[in-house]
Amino acid sequence: MISIIRPPNAGPTLPSRVGAAPGPERDAAPATPLLTVPSAKERARDMAARRLDFVRAKVEALKLMVKIDPRSALKLAGEIARELKAATKAFRESGGRDVSDADMALMKHRVEGVEAAREAGSDAGADDQVRRADDELDRLADMQADMTGDKGVFDEIRRFLAALKKARDDIRGEATTSFRAPSEADWRAFDRDQAELEREPARAGAGPRVSVTA
Repeated sequence: MISIIRPPNAGPTLPSRVGAAPGPERDAAPATPLLTVPSAKERARDMAARRLDFVRAKVEALKLMVKIDPRSALKLAGEIARELKAATKAFRESGGRDVSDADMALMKHRVEGVEAAREAGSDAGADDQVRRADDELDRLADMQADMTGDKGVFDEIRRFLAALKKARDDIRGEATTSFRAPSEADWRAFDRDQAELEREPARAGAGPRVSVTA
């Protein structure tokens, strides 16, 4: 029998790597997948969407309450106006912008101009022009996505504004024959809340300035 005696100060036995030559590909640690961290603007937009979902549920309840109890309905409408104002204010203070249809049209025109310049550069074999156009298209794509997200939030806010105005008219009609009609103080309180809400979107900055030249 042949025995192998390891010296007492020998290091740990290394695993055999027969047939595997060391190299950068073999020894490299597995790549760690990159995590995409939402930006502050994306987090603000997500929070605004959640708050608007909460408002949406209250608006649906308001529609059911108008005929049953006009006075309570008007008070709920005022509560909705205050919550919607707070959500709008929080979003605009986080960088949310009131992007218009004209802003979106200008962006579309700008993208089309850069795409045309890229195509012309490709046809002419102008690699530098193509690369510059590609970089610009990437930048514009990010801007366009941000504008679309902001516009979606403010479009939703305006839909709720219209719903509150309609609710006010419906409550006014039901109040003429209801034992639960709102008082004059109730009307004044709601009109004040509604007016403050309507001013909030105007305080948001407009969409980013977009040049229409290529």
